[in-house]
Amino acid sequence: QLTPEGSYSGRAGCNAYSGAYRLGEENALQFEIPIATKQYCEQPAGVMEQEDAYLNLLPKVIAFEIREDGQQLILRTEDKWQLVFQPTLTTNP
Repeated sequence: QLTPEGSYSGRAGCNAYSGAYRLGEENALQFEIPIATKQYCEQPAGVMEQEDAYLNLLPKVIAFEIREDGQQLILRTEDKWQLVFQPTLTTNP
């Protein structure tokens, strides 16, 4: 979640994280290194490795793109990785 004040937060699979970001011209975006809680999760398998990879990529983001249909947010890193986000439907039981 991005706030207009320049902070971001979320859950990386197991741990919560937060930090600051800056928007620049022409879709430039930069995240500061996230601060994350230190919980260890065994399930689902591989969640900690996935979380580490994601949190290590965030500070490398240099630009973003929102697809024309508004259904995908793409974060691009300096070394050509892409993080692709799309909305999910959730229901409250």
